[in-house]
Amino acid sequence: MEAPIIIFTNTFPYGSGETFLETEFPYLLALKRPVVLVPLYQEGERRFVPSTPEAPVTVTPPLLSFPPKNRRKLLFYGLCNGAPAFFAVRDFFAQKVWRSRFRAWRLGASWLLIRTILSKKRRMLHTLLSTAHPEYATLYFYWGDKSVLLLPFLRHKGKTIVRFHGSDLYEEAHGFHPFRIRVLPYINLACPVSQHGADYLCQRYGATAPPTLVARLGSLDHGLGPIPPPDGSSFHIVSCARLVPIKRLNLICKALRLLYRTQRLPVPVRWTLIGDGPIRYELERSVQIAALLDAVSVDFLGHKPHDSVMQFYRETPVDLFALTSKSEGVPVSIMEALSFGIPVMATAVGGVPELVSNHVGHLLPADPTTEEVAEALLSFIHLPQDQRNQKRQAARTSWEIGWNADEHFKAFTSTLKNL
Repeated sequence: MEAPIIIFTNTFPYGSGETFLETEFPYLLALKRPVVLVPLYQEGERRFVPSTPEAPVTVTPPLLSFPPKNRRKLLFYGLCNGAPAFFAVRDFFAQKVWRSRFRAWRLGASWLLIRTILSKKRRMLHTLLSTAHPEYATLYFYWGDKSVLLLPFLRHKGKTIVRFHGSDLYEEAHGFHPFRIRVLPYINLACPVSQHGADYLCQRYGATAPPTLVARLGSLDHGLGPIPPPDGSSFHIVSCARLVPIKRLNLICKALRLLYRTQRLPVPVRWTLIGDGPIRYELERSVQIAALLDAVSVDFLGHKPHDSVMQFYRETPVDLFALTSKSEGVPVSIMEALSFGIPVMATAVGGVPELVSNHVGHLLPADPTTEEVAEALLSFIHLPQDQRNQKRQAARTSWEIGWNADEHFKAFTSTLKNL
């Protein structure tokens, strides 16, 4: 039997997250190697995962019995065990973590996470690796944080590959990533999803950075979306994102409020938000307080399964996809919008400029003002129909050339095969 690919995930195959890994999975099975999924924790019901006789799939018990954000349980289980305890001392002083309460907590939480897993799952991991011919098995960490922190303790002799996205890579926007310098020597190949991410790894970590290969994500072809009515009687904006502060969706709300108050909205505007998160109530309140509802209708659809989002794009005319994040990797949500022929307005952060240009939409500055967002929206609303159609065609073409999952995932699995 071929040596397996052991994939460390956050929650996959549980719940509805990591949809891009779900898209990638059939390409991994095409390698005809056993696949072992090692989720960090369980969230929601287990979804269907394909398996074949040539590539049987098994799922281990989650490494944690609770979400890592549960501080009480992390403290209890992380402290009350006999796992290694002193490996964090050098990092605490060498990186001057003691100077910042936030950095101290991040290091402490990672230390507790490692100790909890080692105390509960060390035997399971040892058995998994020893059974899997450690000199041949490939460890594939889908994220560059959390589970990857175990690498120095696994004593794995085979190859290790790690993807890096956005939140697990950029320290300036997402905070300190503890033990990264300790982990990097154990990575045979780092695979950031954007060229910007590859450059960041090399510039940030210099000679300690592992060999790097850009391994782009992609989206599948779900067809073109319907074209909005040519009479220009309304304008439909869609945002698909988790409703968290770093997405800065309040910028769009403020921009619409500015256009409304200055009486510059020539047509009714509809803004649809797909996603949920801790700031949903705040955004809903902002819309109500702004008194937009007579000129701008705002629909909060909440979290929707991936198939439902794709069906929404197939059935609903959309004029513009808008995302005003403070930090991103290369958003799959933007790839999906482009694949349906929807122009995109987004901020020039992370790998977004590799996706968005003024040819397919509008690339905002990394830190735009409310006025800049408002002017960009207004320029789209005023576009003549022929120019709107040109942007729609350019959006679809850019996806076909650069973001088709079939091409990117075949290239990535070929890398795995030859690693």
